[in-house]
Amino acid sequence: MRFRTGATSVVFAGALLGALSAHAVTLNPRGMGQVLLYPYYTVNGGNDTLVSLANTTGSAKAVRVRVAEGENGRDAASINVYLAPFDTWTAAITRLADGTPGIVSSDDTCTLPEISTYSGSALSIGTGSLAFSDAAWTGAHADASDDPLAVRAGEGSIEAIEMGVLVATSGVDAATRRAATGSAGACNALYNAWVPPGFANLVTDGSDVTPALWNQHPAADLTNPTGGLYGTAYVVNVARGTVFSYAATALEDFRADPADRPRGTTASVVMHTPSGTAQPDLSSALDDPSDGSADADVVADGAMVRATYPAAHAIDAVTAVLTVGQADGEYTADPALGATTSFVFSYPTRRFYTDPALAGSAAIAPFSNLFAGNRRGVVSERLPYTSYAPDGASPLINCGVDLCANRLLSPGTSVEVLDLGAGAGAMLDSARTMQFDGAGASPAAFSASGRMFLAPDLALLFPTGTDDPLPALRFMRPSSGGQAFAGLPLIAFAATNFVNADVQGGVLANYSAASSLRTATSCWIYTPNGHPPHCG
Repeated sequence: MRFRTGATSVVFAGALLGALSAHAVTLNPRGMGQVLLYPYYTVNGGNDTLVSLANTTGSAKAVRVRVAEGENGRDAASINVYLAPFDTWTAAITRLADGTPGIVSSDDTCTLPEISTYSGSALSIGTGSLAFSDAAWTGAHADASDDPLAVRAGEGSIEAIEMGVLVATSGVDAATRRAATGSAGACNALYNAWVPPGFANLVTDGSDVTPALWNQHPAADLTNPTGGLYGTAYVVNVARGTVFSYAATALEDFRADPADRPRGTTASVVMHTPSGTAQPDLSSALDDPSDGSADADVVADGAMVRATYPAAHAIDAVTAVLTVGQADGEYTADPALGATTSFVFSYPTRRFYTDPALAGSAAIAPFSNLFAGNRRGVVSERLPYTSYAPDGASPLINCGVDLCANRLLSPGTSVEVLDLGAGAGAMLDSARTMQFDGAGASPAAFSASGRMFLAPDLALLFPTGTDDPLPALRFMRPSSGGQAFAGLPLIAFAATNFVNADVQGGVLANYSAASSLRTATSCWIYTPNGHPPHCG
């Protein structure tokens, strides 16, 4: 793969002008948007994961919440959540009474399928629940993994995608508002809207919602999504006394129409479907209904780059804004402090490039291999890295080409965990762990605390030709304008725990926290010939 210098400034100038005049998928630095990505949940090792989904607007919203199992990213649960204005939906992901992972909730917010009681009464774990299902990866849908449901869905990630805004004067909007205050039967009206004509209806609270309304016309009484969602997750282990939290990553302008002004006036990009259906998902990005294209605004090399992708590659708009070329995070693994760190890596769009059911017979860039199950001891991807002690010293600083020796071995799954420090694996008890390529390669062997610097954009560690001093880079598919972003679509954070055995006699205390890795990416102009110029 080569690149050209010609027309770089023209392409970038056009992209910048486009960014000023049209919508595009982008990361919202303030944490609110149309799409929320929760990079990690777990019920392993005695953990539960508490999730919140908040609507900051004065309009009711229909939101698809998708729970993705952690190996191939397939659906473990697909739920419609109908948020009233300024409403917050809360739920816990846990192991149910029979050990199956699932969701419990005591929230009055309407969900389909129902996972709570709508009376304001509290629920105990194992009641009012929704068990996760393996239907998406068994039988006719079987993939390369033979792990059971309890393992595959024991950890994973979550997506929340706004499908549309409920019209304020409609019966469905009124039912959503009444349900949020505990009105018995209000959510049954929404259930009745989805059932086929002539199907037995549930008893409502007197709502005027027309039965089979959404079954016949899914976009009825909805207008285009407007954003304003945010979310938080807490990983809690009551027995160990640990808890850490993170904010969901927010994407803005996931589905938009330039002609919809003010936004939410029309229903041109509403995608409202029954719970359990495949879409909307992250491949449903749309920024121009006239041609189905999806745009992405990506901060790369210190500038904003606009990239446009055709309808067939709409997933690339989401991948582009998530692509990480370099990632930097602090770790602490000092045994004197009882400290351990687990780096959590989540790849929200990986399945679209590696699942044979979606990608075909070969993996799609930027990934190298198709999903082949949870690879234990077999390498799917190699991620170069180096480490630095607090004083800046590095074990690789004099090796000629930085990062030349150290590589992480990836199991090739949708979520992956790298543990540092003695006993670190006990905190998350992940079944999808990354390994160090070589004995003694852990940064903790060099320094008890410090930083890890990862380079997902490096495909090869050494130059492929004597005329090219740069290592070979890993690129995703180029956009319609030729922009190619280097790296992997990744959300990553470090979960750190400290154990204090000296609080007072017989008392053991844990202190835990999560911090996002600092990331950057770069953009290049694709061409078969020439040396690689940046897009800017």
